[in-house]
Amino acid sequence: MPPPKIIMIIGGLQLAMTAFGFQSPQMSKVIACMLIGMVGNVMKQNSISPPPRDASMATDEEAGRAGANVTRGALLGVMGTFAGICIASIPEVATKYLPIPPLGELTNFLVPMKIACVALSNWLITAFYY
Repeated sequence: MPPPKIIMIIGGLQLAMTAFGFQSPQMSKVIACMLIGMVGNVMKQNSISPPPRDASMATDEEAGRAGANVTRGALLGVMGTFAGICIASIPEVATKYLPIPPLGELTNFLVPMKIACVALSNWLITAFYY
């Protein structure tokens, strides 16, 4: 299990980015949430299976562990971002197929909702998914 300190730090950064996203809604905040999620997942993977301290004394499996941790963390960050965008897009899709009023004029609502969903899904993956 990753140390709670990593989970709390990444959660605080995601919360700050969400608050900043509600203040000035731009899709670039989604990219920032994804990058924070990637960093958090790499830190989590390094705490679960740490890379060797001395690379010259490492076996072949231990030597490739750092690259595997970075790749795994980046893919988990992209996966969390994709899941958050899909969840946040449900209201937009629902307005196309259900007889409810369109949300097109609520841009100041949809973008912060996407930022919040991406931040939450990235934090959940950092906290619970290995």
